[in-house]
Amino acid sequence: WGGWLGLDISHEGIAEGLLLHTAFLSDLLMKSVRIATEELSNGFLMLLFTVYLLIGYHPDDRKASGVRAEIDTQVKRYIGFKVLLSATTGMLVGVSLLVLKVDLALVFGLLAFLLNFIPNVG
Repeated sequence: WGGWLGLDISHEGIAEGLLLHTAFLSDLLMKSVRIATEELSNGFLMLLFTVYLLIGYHPDDRKASGVRAEIDTQVKRYIGFKVLLSATTGMLVGVSLLVLKVDLALVFGLLAFLLNFIPNVG
């Protein structure tokens, strides 16, 4: 059926086609491996932090000291800053789209707020 379409499906034709696209295929493979490695690394770090926070949380602990207190302070500061930044982004998107009279402008503002928490989407 390849002959009907004008394709050379012989072993030599396929080998020649692969040789012509070797640079593209190797680049595609390297990018895929890099992206997969980054995603696995990010996922592992998120899992590690989640487990740390869940195991180390005791509702009856009023005061933490030392490294634990510093980590708690930095995590709370980061989450607060991220919420503030996301809220600002959502409001700016919503107001801008309202000024431009776009349908569902507030919904897009809410989506901008929510999706800003996901680094690769926001």
